[in-house]
Amino acid sequence: MSMNQQSLLPTLPVEIVYYICDCLDAKTILVSFRNICRRLRNIINNYDNYILDFKNTSQSDFRLISRLINPQRVKSLTLSQQTTTFDQTIFFDKQFHVKDFSRLHSLTLIGIKESRLRAVLKHINILSLVSFSLEIGEHKKQHDHVTATVLTSILTRASLRKLALNIEQNRIEAIEWPDPCTIEELKIDKCIGFDSIRRILHHLPRLKTLTIDCYSIKTIHPTNLTAYCQKLTSVSLEKLNMNIADLEFFLQSMPSLIDLKLTGNGNYFDGHRWEKFIQK
Repeated sequence: MSMNQQSLLPTLPVEIVYYICDCLDAKTILVSFRNICRRLRNIINNYDNYILDFKNTSQSDFRLISRLINPQRVKSLTLSQQTTTFDQTIFFDKQFHVKDFSRLHSLTLIGIKESRLRAVLKHINILSLVSFSLEIGEHKKQHDHVTATVLTSILTRASLRKLALNIEQNRIEAIEWPDPCTIEELKIDKCIGFDSIRRILHHLPRLKTLTIDCYSIKTIHPTNLTAYCQKLTSVSLEKLNMNIADLEFFLQSMPSLIDLKLTGNGNYFDGHRWEKFIQK
């Protein structure tokens, strides 16, 4: 960076400084950008749009950022259990206090131990969450009820709009979905049966986007789901293993469908048949 460019930075309007911060990672903001001059430090100390993604972060950087960050100014947080030698959730639990992350809108937990779920969530103001993504890397039978209870609690929060789950099927089936639930975007990466899908859809009148693993769904029960799928506009069905007739019956329940993605084994690419189906 030239001397002229450096001299311009301290004079930038606050809005421009915040825009620049939106384009930088947390470490760059906290370690480099904030320390250019006193004015920038004062401005950035009030910046409240941090996105902390620790998915590919070294242990040293994780500790550094955790010490420097003001958790009340974090909008999005991703924790990941990448190695067996360093558990991010343990250090996270020690570093922060209960409800420290009071303004968090998005929380993503990747590969974490099921036994650590509650320890992480006690630092989060669940009321502020708009998006929650959970992938359990190590399941324990003694925690299956705990996980379902925690998820049920999160789902009762009126602010939640997006949910992604990669957990064992029995955990998903044990969730008590509120009626009605405010979820608009749902992704389930573990295969679940059609009865479970039907039960979940029954509680999601606002659902617009659905992504599910369909591997275990061989047949579709002749149940009209139209009442539950009125607002569905985007559907992704992965690992499909059902016959085309059952698939068509399922899709007939989605009158507002605009985007459809299918992956799996089967005769799903008959253009003439799809043309006739769409024209019905």
